[in-house]
Amino acid sequence: MNNEAKTLFTIAKPYPALSPTDSIYRAAHLFRTYSTQTLPVTNENDRILGILRLSSISSVLTEGDNLADRTISQLMEPLGVFLHADDDTETALRLFRDSRETTLFIADHHGFLHGGLSLTDMIDPTYNPVRPPSAGGLALPWGVYLTSGELHAGQSNFKLFLGGISIGLIFAISRFLVELFCGISQSFTHFHAWTIWNAAQPAQLQWNNLDWYLIQIAPLIVFGIILRLSPLAGFHGAEHKSVHALERGEPLHPSIVRSMPCVHPRCGTNFVAAAIIFGGIYQALVSLRLGFDSMDAAMVGGIVALFTWRSFGAFLQKYITTREPNEKQLLSGIKAAQELERKYQSTPYRRSNLFRKIWCMGMPQSLLGLVLGVTVFGYLTDSLLGLFIK
Repeated sequence: MNNEAKTLFTIAKPYPALSPTDSIYRAAHLFRTYSTQTLPVTNENDRILGILRLSSISSVLTEGDNLADRTISQLMEPLGVFLHADDDTETALRLFRDSRETTLFIADHHGFLHGGLSLTDMIDPTYNPVRPPSAGGLALPWGVYLTSGELHAGQSNFKLFLGGISIGLIFAISRFLVELFCGISQSFTHFHAWTIWNAAQPAQLQWNNLDWYLIQIAPLIVFGIILRLSPLAGFHGAEHKSVHALERGEPLHPSIVRSMPCVHPRCGTNFVAAAIIFGGIYQALVSLRLGFDSMDAAMVGGIVALFTWRSFGAFLQKYITTREPNEKQLLSGIKAAQELERKYQSTPYRRSNLFRKIWCMGMPQSLLGLVLGVTVFGYLTDSLLGLFIK
């Protein structure tokens, strides 16, 4: 229960009022249209005179009386419980509990009607499901970035740039560790890992050169391990959970957002999975010399990737690129989602151009940082490697 609203004006809904001289037919129409069990009855000046319950009309129907002969004044009852305009949500909750009413009407000190509240309005008085129909985002080692395509929230553009640099750093570290392992193992064992690492790709995939392929993909495996252990995976999980909650129209409560899945069908990891499947099958078919030319291998790789990329992408998300976020990471995703929601509700609609959408996706900022990070840290790790391997 979230009762941040200080007065009932922030959550009150307008209710159509009946006049004492209105017919039962008009009342029945309003009950059906507004899906309520109770309607206010006012005079010509909007002062509340009483209420009409749907159950009162039901009793008339049961008795078989002619509805055309009845008016609201004959079925209405006095307003026993009502809310003042300056009451807060705690008062409303208490009156709902004590009166057992499902609808309470709000009046000022002069008795003028100011709307009403249903019991369901009190589940979350601050909940507003007006949101972008879809959202995306990026996870950074220090927070979550979200976008609707036209708007963005969470981390700044500069932090997106730094996030790209951090990915470049992980790439450089992964490559450095593999190269260091290859160099040290060749120096102290009979396994010529460093020679294999620097050798050209074999003309054909065979058992005796399988170690070349294994060593070449080792940086990717190390990258996945570092990514999984880093805060980035937790923020990535928080990003997905927040996007799920936004798109499903769920309240952005920590307990509800935490129950959302870590896997999202539109995650960029899925495209990485497609590239891995396509590249792996293409390379295998060409290297094994099974009679496939480049065109045939590409076609087979594309077909297999088409049918498996989402399931493989979900596997990679679940076990490598995301993990259950801690409290700080989850709150970062929720904060970004709340900011995006507020911007969407308060920003007039405008048609975005292609450049705006690409910029809001955060890809130019991140890619620029990634290129810089790979270049700079790659140079530094190569220089450092030279101190260990001569």
